[in-house]
Amino acid sequence: MAFISALMADSGLPLFTRTSSGLESLSYSAMGSLFGIKTYVEDQQVIIVGARTSTAAVRWKVVPESKLLLVIVTDNDYSTDDYINELLELVCSAIVFTLGATKLAQLSSGAEELYRLELKKCYPLIDSLISSLRSVASAGPALQCVDRAVIPSDTAISAALDRFVYSASAKWGFLLVNGQVLVADANWWSLRADEKILLAALPPNLGELAEKAIYLPHASPSVPFRLVSAAIAPGVHACLLCGADPPLEAIKDQLLKPVWGGLLDPLRRLQSKPAVYPPGALQLTDGVVGMLLVDPAANWSMFFHSAAEGVVAKGTTPKLAVCAYYKSMIGPSVMKKSPAGALEHKVTESYSVTTRYKLYYMEQRTVDGVPIRVIGLFAPGVPTYSLRHLTATTFSDLEACNVFSC
Repeated sequence: MAFISALMADSGLPLFTRTSSGLESLSYSAMGSLFGIKTYVEDQQVIIVGARTSTAAVRWKVVPESKLLLVIVTDNDYSTDDYINELLELVCSAIVFTLGATKLAQLSSGAEELYRLELKKCYPLIDSLISSLRSVASAGPALQCVDRAVIPSDTAISAALDRFVYSASAKWGFLLVNGQVLVADANWWSLRADEKILLAALPPNLGELAEKAIYLPHASPSVPFRLVSAAIAPGVHACLLCGADPPLEAIKDQLLKPVWGGLLDPLRRLQSKPAVYPPGALQLTDGVVGMLLVDPAANWSMFFHSAAEGVVAKGTTPKLAVCAYYKSMIGPSVMKKSPAGALEHKVTESYSVTTRYKLYYMEQRTVDGVPIRVIGLFAPGVPTYSLRHLTATTFSDLEACNVFSC
């Protein structure tokens, strides 16, 4: 369950509500009650940022430099405070990403209808963020990361992307397969995590060949970039961030076929592969249910599980298990910086044993020296003493499949 509502920060006038699929929107009376709670508490000279009941978690946040109040309501299940706050920050970034900081600051009380019209442009991104909560394949937004495809790298595809970016005189370029990043240039990986998440979420909502003005919330919140997205195969999008040139027609006529024409067959084969299954060359050991890998420097995550996921107890999906463990046990120590002067303790290895599954966390390095955080998910019958070995071995096997090259 997830509801995200926007209200005028001064009057509480509802502007929109977006919900998980199949749920009805929050009623005006419910939104008014949530606004009333915040107003009452602040009248007592207290700042309220969140609250919990036995069934739900609520957070309030005013979008910076605006008169827009966001309220998020989620299940009070596996979601930590840090995670809910980060999701709310992502929604704030999505609004700036779509409208720009300047336009957002200009919208004011008395122009509610204009506010509503402008905010409708943000719906595809907000809906995408909400759907990622329960998506089987997407773990990235829950971990402040962009999803990377668990697919062996192809140097020909990487070279084609470089050529595509260079020929268009673009600043950034990336290639998506089923909404996950397959390859991207070095400049793109240097962007902030929320910018990469939003950039990867938008192209699947655009047309076969489309352009859209977007704002990078940190790199360029007031000056727009032009995002060009080309669907070069079903589920495969080649994307550029560039200026006004080249026009779409020139990209279509002069770049798409010369650059990507010879790679359509391998790209179609990549798209047809289930996004959450491991590479075909990787044979998972019995009892290994799944694995989550996170690169904290580049802000990407990979997640996959075996087809035999039913070995995990009913009611627990592989994604929820690993994300909950990362956020509740690993998260507080590695996702947030310690206060100045506080004693820092870096978690390097940890494990958890339950009646439903077992988990092992460790830090590994690729052959290129890149630190990767790894969580292995195992069936409850796997011996606890073997968890470390199985996690390290599976990571080595995955690296041998060449999935870490950008």
